[in-house]
Amino acid sequence: MKINKKGTYEISWEVFPDKDKTAFGLFFTPRKDHEHADHKHQDRHEDHCRHGKHHSRCPQCAREKHEPCGTMFILCSNYGSEEGKAPYQGQVVTDLEEGILSLNRIDDNKDAELKNEVDGCTPVVSASIVIKRIC
Repeated sequence: MKINKKGTYEISWEVFPDKDKTAFGLFFTPRKDHEHADHKHQDRHEDHCRHGKHHSRCPQCAREKHEPCGTMFILCSNYGSEEGKAPYQGQVVTDLEEGILSLNRIDDNKDAELKNEVDGCTPVVSASIVIKRIC
């Protein structure tokens, strides 16, 4: 999901796995030219360099030049269950910049999937997410 505006967000999600132990968490990938609290991360390294020499990393945040900061796990967004065939939910309040938010599995149970039907014939929503910008 694309986050278009910097702010504090309340995020709630629910999943309906089909079996066994599962765990999910939220991850965020900031826009390439985003701002940190102490400086703006820019696409061009030369804008940071005072003496004009070539560096492989931004000296202010140690990020690779020409690369986004990368996907970050959102702390306290990881929830799990040891019971299969039962929906469960997670929630978190976090600050986000512009970028992409995703809900990913973080367990190693390769057999579990999200259910898309019950009783073999009734379709159901197997995952949902609600995102509210609160300030």
